[in-house]
Amino acid sequence: MTRWYHGINTRYNIHFNGSESFNEALRAQETNHKESYAEPILMYPISALPKDKENQGGAFDFAIEKSVKSIKTHSIKTKPQKKAGKRNDTKYQQFYNQQEFNPFLHKSWMMMAQAQFYNADFLQAASTFSYISRHYATQNEVFNTAKIWQARCYSEMEWYYEAEDILSKINQAQLSSKQQKLFASIYADYLIKNEQYPQAIPYLKTAIKAEPNKIQKTRMKYLLGQIYTSLEQNELAYKAFGEVPKANPPYILEFSARIRQTEVYPGGNTEKLNKTLRKMAKNNKNKDYLDQVYYAMGNLYMTIPDTLKAIEAYEKGIEESTLNAMDKALCEIRVGDIFFEQKTYVKAQPAYSGALGQLKKEHKDYERVAKRSEMLDEFVVFYEAVHLQDSLQNLAQMPENERMAVIDKIIAEVIKKEKEEKEKIEQDKFAEAQESNRDNMPNLQAGSRPSATPANLGPSNSISGEFYFYNSQTVASGKNSFQQKWGRRKLEDDWRRKTKNNPMNEELADANDDNTFPENEALAETSSDSTSSEGDDAQVPENMTADNKKPEFYLQQIPLTEEDIEASNIIIQDGIYNMALIYKDKLEDYSLSLETFQTLEKRFPTHENQLDAYYNTYLIYLKMDDVEMYEAYKTKIIAAFPESKLAIAMAEPEYEYNMLTMDKMQDSLYVKAYNDYLEGNTDQVRTNYEQTSTRYAQSKLMPKFMFLNALSFVQTNEPDTFKVLLKELIDKYPDADVSVLAQEMMKGFQQGMSIAGMNGPLTRGSLFNIRLGLSEEEAAQLDSAITFSLEINVPYTLAILYKKGSANENLMLYNIAAFNFTNFTVNDFDLQFSDLGDVRTLQISGFNHYVQIQQYIKMIYQETGYMSKLDSAVIMLPISTENYQILTKGKSLEEYMNFFEQNFADNNSQLLADWHKRKIYAAREEEMEPDSSYIIENTQTSENIQNAGIEENIVADRNIEGEIIEAEIIEAENISNKDGLESNELTANKTDATADKAEDVLEPISKEIGNISDKLDSANETYSEFANDPIRGIKKLLSGRGKDNEIDKFAKQQEKEEKEKYKLVKKENADIKKETARLEKIELDSIKLEKIKLDNADKALLKEKQQHEKNLLKLKAEEKVQKEKDRKESLKSKEDLRKQKKDDLKRLRKEREIERAAKNKQKQAELKKKQEQRKENRKSK
Repeated sequence: MTRWYHGINTRYNIHFNGSESFNEALRAQETNHKESYAEPILMYPISALPKDKENQGGAFDFAIEKSVKSIKTHSIKTKPQKKAGKRNDTKYQQFYNQQEFNPFLHKSWMMMAQAQFYNADFLQAASTFSYISRHYATQNEVFNTAKIWQARCYSEMEWYYEAEDILSKINQAQLSSKQQKLFASIYADYLIKNEQYPQAIPYLKTAIKAEPNKIQKTRMKYLLGQIYTSLEQNELAYKAFGEVPKANPPYILEFSARIRQTEVYPGGNTEKLNKTLRKMAKNNKNKDYLDQVYYAMGNLYMTIPDTLKAIEAYEKGIEESTLNAMDKALCEIRVGDIFFEQKTYVKAQPAYSGALGQLKKEHKDYERVAKRSEMLDEFVVFYEAVHLQDSLQNLAQMPENERMAVIDKIIAEVIKKEKEEKEKIEQDKFAEAQESNRDNMPNLQAGSRPSATPANLGPSNSISGEFYFYNSQTVASGKNSFQQKWGRRKLEDDWRRKTKNNPMNEELADANDDNTFPENEALAETSSDSTSSEGDDAQVPENMTADNKKPEFYLQQIPLTEEDIEASNIIIQDGIYNMALIYKDKLEDYSLSLETFQTLEKRFPTHENQLDAYYNTYLIYLKMDDVEMYEAYKTKIIAAFPESKLAIAMAEPEYEYNMLTMDKMQDSLYVKAYNDYLEGNTDQVRTNYEQTSTRYAQSKLMPKFMFLNALSFVQTNEPDTFKVLLKELIDKYPDADVSVLAQEMMKGFQQGMSIAGMNGPLTRGSLFNIRLGLSEEEAAQLDSAITFSLEINVPYTLAILYKKGSANENLMLYNIAAFNFTNFTVNDFDLQFSDLGDVRTLQISGFNHYVQIQQYIKMIYQETGYMSKLDSAVIMLPISTENYQILTKGKSLEEYMNFFEQNFADNNSQLLADWHKRKIYAAREEEMEPDSSYIIENTQTSENIQNAGIEENIVADRNIEGEIIEAEIIEAENISNKDGLESNELTANKTDATADKAEDVLEPISKEIGNISDKLDSANETYSEFANDPIRGIKKLLSGRGKDNEIDKFAKQQEKEEKEKYKLVKKENADIKKETARLEKIELDSIKLEKIKLDNADKALLKEKQQHEKNLLKLKAEEKVQKEKDRKESLKSKEDLRKQKKDDLKRLRKEREIERAAKNKQKQAELKKKQEQRKENRKSK
């Protein structure tokens, strides 16, 4: 009756109200979720919420409150009275052994955990689900559901290893039909988050069938289409997107599905689809989606392909876009790709630049678009500079009346443009006012178009608290806005000024292919830029004007004097040369690069970059294997620049061979130079550098050769030369890997560091018990089942940890980088600093597996390693990438060290000894702070003694660096009481208690010795000793008098008690250590047993794999034999056929000869018959 009552009351009272609130909040969350269907969507809207919430709670708090109330008021933990005769009844025993006897209460627990989950409190929810799985371990239905949800929590927190671990352990065969559907949904979400799309498809299909929510089911179908698109299965993607409109979803989802169909259209008749899209473009409710419509049109034209119409459609989409969001960016990317393939780079640049501002880093095209945008941004600056100066020189050559006519036309266009812009601003304001009025009249909204998708669809592009310039998307958007306002300007002094002292330095024209009046376009763009810069604080010289509506503004920019023309030509020369280099080195368009170099040579036969231009032309022809042309340019270089290093090197007979074999030879040359450096052959190192810089100036290893050359001057104690060469390296190769090390060295020199360093300061406190990445409250909620991984064939990192401010980072970086550079010629180890709360880490990455990092650690502990040079405060931690993620989610260093010591102790004795030594050091550093009860004010003698004691302690502490440690100090350090007090706290408490007792004895004693004043000074001198050791202090204080039996008894009694307490504590400590050792042995034995099981399983798996490989080899061998047999049979049949044809041909020829002979014989007979007939006719006549 009680269980029935509490179950019914829970279900239809408290739980019902919480459930209603839960469902209402869930519907609101799904309704309010906005996303961009142009990008891959999330399987569930909850995944869009931020993972780093500062405060817990949310819209589901009422459901949590009701769940808590249900549990508090209706939980039944008292076991019922046992029924007789049920001992062998398994079902009854399972019921009797459960922890909760309210049959409905598990629903409240589940609702509470799910409410925490949908509040985005994933860690708290995971903890609750973990508790449910333990609390209801005997009820499989509840247990399995809780475990599946726990895995989902881990997946949302991006703890994918933990999620996979739970999901892989669930026996799907034992799941109910409902649980199997839940498992399929969550496992599909997990696989999609990990981009395991082929494996996710069958689970996603199951989830779609099981999903009861209509809108969510349609979203999943759309997601399935996106997955097929990413796998390039266009027909299946087209079919999946086609399922979306059939479900009558929200308009934007249906619209997006039709647009996506055009991306994967398999081909065929496009006219019908185009007709549909044209209708959509005319529909007023699609006015905010026109960029998507024209994007779809462009996609269809590209399937034909009709490039011109496709470009027209994409550009129309860019023009009609109202949201400037991802859909516009897609149009810009397609336009940029077309122009880039056509090598129309000037037109491709604004398309890529505009798209980059809307792309997220995770977008599949981001890296490609960013790279092309960066190259073309640089290219366009030089292109437009050349274009502008050519246009200005053309204007300078015109008659004055024609020139003024052009300028007047430009001024008229500027005035017209300003007028149109003002009218547009007024129209926009009027439209906004009308829209605002409509928003205030909701009764007029019926039948209106769906609301437009906002520009910030899905998760916000910005990162809260992130530095502006770390967000590449924001930077790209800002760069685009800057160019729209200011144009493209060189990074130089006074960049904002339109009119500098030398007006020819302005390079602000947009490229224009219309050659009718190119100078008009250049000046018009210059004038528009000037308009945009009005109101800034740029200063204009008195003899110049910044008013772009006056002719003087344009005339002052035209080069009319010889000096101005010369300056203009310098800009043109520099622009053409740099354009040719970009064509060659970045765009790898060798034909255009050659054409541009030839243009430069034709227009300016002599210029400052002539040698470099000739040499780059030579390299292009050498790469194209055009012997005649590269020999011609080689001759030009030697003839025109005979004294240059380049000409001298090229005069060598084997120069071409050296260039062609450079890639093969440079590695061996560098290894030789490197070995010379290690052996201290500085002269040979410098000779190698000179030869390499002459023969292989273009070598990719040239920065490393330069660095070796610089280091050789360290060996000869020439620091000034070393610094000069480092600066030269940084200036010439700023992006090289060794330049990073060189820059750090230069920073160290600027801060007063010398080449030979010394250890940095020690740090106070202990790192070992700090939980990294989480607060103590969060760490307490962690599932204890999360353990470190034993995998060794995975990437490893060597993490160097220390408290902030406790180590000299520049010196540390210098020592480590110098060691890596000296000992590893092939491996490139990355060095990166990061913060974990108060803990600072330097991560050395680049180890492919555990064995590599183990060998590296052995090397750094050798005499030539850097361990002896590092600060005493640092801790070395070899750890896999997977375990590092676990460590930074709330684990402590001590937990990982214990794990490492239990499983990887072999061949790591030096590292483990160093850990133990640093643990002792960290503990004693905390004990160095003297307790306040030991300080005696205004007593100089006691202060001296106390300081001496502290100094003695410090000496003892620092003795850990040597080989001998006092046995008494070790014992004292290990003492602790049952409550976990530190040894210094225990000693202080004992001393205080003893001091209180000693004061009671001192009062009668002081009266007895009051007349002995000459002994009082001696007592004062020993008073500080009394403060530290009251018993011995009393003895010494009274040593001048005769023995007092009571005092001696008291002192002996106190000393005896102290010894007994000390023994007791020592015994307890020994028992604890013994018990700990026993438990550790049990744990170690269990781990060893588990490892044996794993090893056996691995062996079985390896054997199975080897057998499988043998079968494959056997099958391949059989296939090979069969193919050879078939080949021989085929050859034989072909040979038989050939012989048959030959025989048939012979037979046919013989038949034809017989037939020809018969015909000849017949003809002879007929001829003879005719002759006889003629004779008879003659006779008859």
